[in-house]
Amino acid sequence: MRQVKKSEIIVMVVLMLLSMVLMNRLAQLYILSNCGQNFTNGILFAFDKFFHFDVYAFKLVFNSNVMFPCIMAAVAVLLAFMYYFSTKKNFMYGKEHGSARWGTKKDIAPFIDKKNPDNNIILSATERLSLAPKMPNPLHNRNKNVVVIGGSGKGKSRFIAKPNLCQLNTSFVVTDPKGELLAECGNMLAVQGGYKIKILNLEEMAQSDKFNFFPYIKSEKEILIVVDNLIANTSSAEAEAHSGDDFWVKSERALLTALFAYVNSECRNDEKNISSILDLMSVAAAREDDEDFVSPLDIMFQELEKKEPGCLACYMYNTFKLASGKTAKSILVSLGVRLAPFAINEVRELMSDDELDLTSLGTEKTALFLIVPETYTTFNFIVCILYQLLLERLYDLAKKQRNRRLPIPVQIIGDEIANIGQIPNLQRYISTMRSYGISIILIFQTLTQVEAMDKQNWKTIVGNCDTFVYLGGKEQSTNEYVSKSVGKMTIDQRQTNETKGSHGSYGMQDSTLGRDLLDPSEMEKIPGDKCIVMLSGVEPFQSKKYPLEKHPRYQYLADGGAELFSFERRNELVLEDFFDNTEQVVSIQLDESV
Repeated sequence: MRQVKKSEIIVMVVLMLLSMVLMNRLAQLYILSNCGQNFTNGILFAFDKFFHFDVYAFKLVFNSNVMFPCIMAAVAVLLAFMYYFSTKKNFMYGKEHGSARWGTKKDIAPFIDKKNPDNNIILSATERLSLAPKMPNPLHNRNKNVVVIGGSGKGKSRFIAKPNLCQLNTSFVVTDPKGELLAECGNMLAVQGGYKIKILNLEEMAQSDKFNFFPYIKSEKEILIVVDNLIANTSSAEAEAHSGDDFWVKSERALLTALFAYVNSECRNDEKNISSILDLMSVAAAREDDEDFVSPLDIMFQELEKKEPGCLACYMYNTFKLASGKTAKSILVSLGVRLAPFAINEVRELMSDDELDLTSLGTEKTALFLIVPETYTTFNFIVCILYQLLLERLYDLAKKQRNRRLPIPVQIIGDEIANIGQIPNLQRYISTMRSYGISIILIFQTLTQVEAMDKQNWKTIVGNCDTFVYLGGKEQSTNEYVSKSVGKMTIDQRQTNETKGSHGSYGMQDSTLGRDLLDPSEMEKIPGDKCIVMLSGVEPFQSKKYPLEKHPRYQYLADGGAELFSFERRNELVLEDFFDNTEQVVSIQLDESV
């Protein structure tokens, strides 16, 4: 017997009471009929006079002759309901094994901003997701985070990254492993969209704007953020040699925190850069045979402690100095290896100053391209640190606004983002960024890449993205995941049995069974122009991939015939804009002098 609902019990009680009231009236009229043993006549009289309230006034009588049939009526209602409850089954015809189906235009319509087509995230040829912070119906509110999975050659850049850059609806932060998004979309963003273009190029550092950690370190909290990020995304030969023991990592963290804190508090603004960290490391020393040896770096921190006793720099340096001479020497070597990428002259020059002004992404339309090498990851930790500092600064900016949202929304398009390393606390950022006007499109080749990026939190990261787009691929676990996510549907099955011979027979039986909308093998074979779109709380969509050539701004892309964009072209546009503004200023001054 299925579980009885509370509402059904209420209906039963009401009907029991109503049956007792009706039977009370009928019993009274039956007694007044004086029909004696003629039961039929008495019943006919009772029903005939039932509504004659002017002659036979309605009243409730509680003597035994009247109450007995009332109780019997209530018991009859109770027995009827008990039979109903015991025999009624929870049938779901056509949904016995699953109710999944492919979504339609009607299903996606409430989530699209039809008044302003540019104010949408493009997911496929027919599916969009409005960037509006609040939809007219609160039930249609979704976060704007998207996970995109697509194997090599499935068009992640063409069908997802480029169409959304063409929307010109937010500031953009674009991870660009090949540099092609800058080259092919930069002209459209700068000329047609009026965007400021900023570039961090870790492959050709001479073709890059400069990026320095220190201008974004506003408190000691940011020092810890930068150091933790740097430690998490760099390798140390000494630490690997002591695998299973994080003493060396913690010791390096203590020393590196002390160095960052010293530079941040004691150096001039033009000296606050990674070169100063390396300069401090160059005067650090320890001796195994002389525990009382005092290095130039020791003297510098002793002077600082006299001036600022108990400061973070001194506390962390004193923690490092608790190590013996031999251990301290190993720590210095280990940290020196970790900081080796910064010793390259190109990297020092790249990080000598800051020209990115990350906070400006939230105040004026800006496109920041992060170009990372495809074949090696030596410097990718710089991008990880940039992402974390960017999010911290944007969060701070949003919290200062009356509505606690960025003046200009920011969208992160993380093409091949798994290759840059681990962004610490990404699962926390991704679960809160929506309220501040920040969204992210995470683009991977396979689901295993997501897991490899953050083994502990990858499910949280994917779960906090209300939209999932699958462009196709061969990786088995990814196909199984998507197949399971789209769900099962119920189909009809007909079985026929035939027996040959002199007494042959033939039988046919219909039944139902469940099957995946697309099983893993079918997922692997979806056509190259098709994709799967899943939006939280909505049936999945099997749709055509977005035709980039149909976008109104396609002609301004390199694909559409526009010139390729470059760092030099960006600098030319900056100069042109500068001279245009200079002419305006000069003309105003001349007018005033007249």
